[in-house]
Amino acid sequence: MTSDLSNLIVTVQRPPRFGSAAHQWAAVSSAGLKTLARSGLSSLELAVFMQALGAMEPYQSGEVANEVDLDMEAIARERDIRLETVKRAAAKLVKCRLLLNADKGYEVNPLFAFSGSADEQQKAVDRVVARNGGPVDVILPNA
Repeated sequence: MTSDLSNLIVTVQRPPRFGSAAHQWAAVSSAGLKTLARSGLSSLELAVFMQALGAMEPYQSGEVANEVDLDMEAIARERDIRLETVKRAAAKLVKCRLLLNADKGYEVNPLFAFSGSADEQQKAVDRVVARNGGPVDVILPNA
């Protein structure tokens, strides 16, 4: 089932009051959190997605928006599980389109989360739609 995620956008930003050394923040609406909680994704799949959100950096002009390098080996070590299990969780997130395949790993779907301005987000969505030959709406199992 395709989800209407119009109220679920996550933003990633570095609050200026904390200076440049601060970690960026990821914010998601309460509706987004509730949808993820009811999504039917496993705790591991949600953990891998949260790891991807945590790896997002503020968008810089000219780079691929939302591209993340998921250290799956580190995730497997931290959770004391097999690497193949983590790879299956990432594959499920790709199937749901929360993550998209990218040149250097994965890209968080800019329809769901983006680090940058609204104009930059629209350009990222247009690029992803063109690259994939059509819409990239998020499809959650129980949404």
